[in-house]
Formats: sequence, structure tokens, C-alpha cells
Amino acid sequence: MARKNLSYRCIVMSFTFQFLFMTLLNPVWSGIKTIQDDCKKEIEEAKIKYTETKFDEVITMLNKCLNKSGLPNEQLVTAHSFLAKAYEAKSLEDEAKAAIEKLLRLFPNYKADPVNDKPAYVDMVEEVRIEMKKKMDGGINWLLIAGGGAVAGIVAVVVLAGKKRDNGQLPSPPPIPPIP
Repeated sequence: MARKNLSYRCIVMSFTFQFLFMTLLNPVWSGIKTIQDDCKKEIEEAKIKYTETKFDEVITMLNKCLNKSGLPNEQLVTAHSFLAKAYEAKSLEDEAKAAIEKLLRLFPNYKADPVNDKPAYVDMVEEVRIEMKKKMDGGINWLLIAGGGAVAGIVAVVVLAGKKRDNGQLPSPPPIPPIP
């Protein structure tokens, strides 16, 4: 009888959790799915507008999508890369580099396509990658220098604080324990 009650309780709890999951999380999931679908359409439309040289519209559409959360990686890569391409086409080099830097921070292995992308964009991606590496290396060098200085300071404090002025004599040995 106790075993039947346990099985019954497990089934009831399972259905309860399923019900709660569906009623509480389904609206959240469907909202994320709607954002993804909307942005997927906007990104595809932005790609078309890019080929039509409507770069201001591309920038507006893609920034709008990138301000939303929950985009899949594929859409993030496409949106950031086309945003950078649109900025580059408008000769807004700083904005293009900023978009590429965001792209490379999210996806460090991203490579521009030398066959389909403009050479200026391919070069800019590599330039930003090199600049980011230099910043990282510079930061690491300063970290090593500062860390080394801190360690040297700590060692000096320990050594100086540990010195005793006892005229070179060794400490006395401990007393011999009594024999029982």
C-alpha cells in the first residue's frame, strides 16, 4: 500500500511540475522564440538592404535586433558582421571597428570570408584582432610587472620583519622532558 501511495505521489508531482513549467515558462520561451523569429526576418531584410546600399536602414535594423537578448549565435554573428560592413561602407571606421570588436569578443574564432567579403572588411577584421591581442598582451605585461612588484614587496617585508637582532646567537634548545 505504501508503495502505491509513493507511485501515486510521484505521478501527481510530475504532472504538477509539468503544469507549472508549461504555465510559467511557456510564455517566457514563446517570447524568446518570437524575438528570434522577428530578428531573423529583420536580419535577412537588412542583408537585402545592404546589397541595395541602404546602409542607414541596415544600421538601424541591426542595432534594434542587437539590443534584444536571446538571439542565437548564428544571428549574432550575422548581425554584428553586417553592422560592421554597413559602417565600413559609410566610411565610419571607428563604428565598424567597434562592431567587429564586439563580434570578436563574442566569437574569438570568427574569420571574415575572403571570397565573399570585401577586402577592406577582411583586412579590418584582422586589424581589430591584432589590436585586441596587443591590448591583451599589454594588460598581461602590466599584470606581470605589478604582480612581480607586489611579490617582491611582500618578500622584503617578511624578510625584514623576520630578522632578529640577537648578535648571531642561536636560540636555546627546549628543556629536556622529565623521565617518568
